[in-house]
Amino acid sequence: RARITALGVSVQVHADQAAFAASPDSLLDPSADPEAPAPPHYAERGWAWPPRMAPVSFISSGIFGDPADSTAHARLSGTVVAAGHRTCSLTGQGFSVATVRSVGFHADLCLADADHPVTPEPGQIVSGTVFLVASVEDPSMTPGG
Repeated sequence: RARITALGVSVQVHADQAAFAASPDSLLDPSADPEAPAPPHYAERGWAWPPRMAPVSFISSGIFGDPADSTAHARLSGTVVAAGHRTCSLTGQGFSVATVRSVGFHADLCLADADHPVTPEPGQIVSGTVFLVASVEDPSMTPGG
């Protein structure tokens, strides 16, 4: 078993799935022009243009390019299932922790108060660039392991 924690680098909070779907944050290519005509192969097949991400989606983006430059960055979108506010005992800085359901996993997403002064609420969609960390449970340390 693993526990995934995502640190919000550049994350937006959307009221619901409809708000996310209508936002530029849902575009597969963030620089795409939604007003541009669809390429012929899209139009022929009746595919929506430009392509959009699902409200529960994940793309590990830090692994592309030279392996020496790899990072643990990803593009994460997910539904908030629970959230709360915390204060770092060392610095006194506040942050929110939102448990987010993405595609195939749950992650605890940490958002600094400086960027997100309001704690996200269940049902909202969060989306953006995150830095991932994980801990893997040692099976020999669990009962029956």
